[in-house]
Amino acid sequence: MADLASAASGGSHLEILKALRTRLIVAMDDASPGVMPQYAKQISDISREIAELEPVQEEANDVDEFADAFASAE
Repeated sequence: MADLASAASGGSHLEILKALRTRLIVAMDDASPGVMPQYAKQISDISREIAELEPVQEEANDVDEFADAFASAE
């Protein structure tokens, strides 16, 4: 869901936040210098919230790789 209206009508909270962030970034291009700090803060806050909501992808470590290899060897 790329645009804000589509995300708002049927997307998850995460999709809405991502669409809103994109919309703010686009709007920032046309903003006057006086309001750019407000856009930057909103974009930063939304990006932080997105990072908190996205599932964390754990990096595989040696123990995980060994466990997978051992399980597949049986």
